Amino acid sequence: MAEDHRKVPLPQSDAQAEVLALIGGRGGMTLAGNKESFAVLYHRGGRWLLKSGDTMTGESSVVEVTPEEAYRAIRSRTRELIEDFGPEGGGVDDADVFAFLVDWPTSI
Repeated sequence: MAEDHRKVPLPQSDAQAEVLALIGGRGGMTLAGNKESFAVLYHRGGRWLLKSGDTMTGESSVVEVTPEEAYRAIRSRTRELIEDFGPEGGGVDDADVFAFLVDWPTSI
């Protein structure tokens, strides 16, 4: 059976560590939210917590995630934001993610 790719530790680059420190220092980041559902990544007490739920019913759950999973979620959301609001062209690397988030008003 193939190993779950979400559980494989990332070799953490300096840029990845900077992204986690930046978002952790802000307390977290909203990953998604609309009339139907939401997902928010929190950093509390040195732990990364993912809260997701149904906006209509108010039901939600909170799970602890690894720093690697937190980074993947931040990177995924940031790639979407860069595609919508950032400069055109090319791929998005870890340094691009950090550079974009420095000026992006991530709020929770």
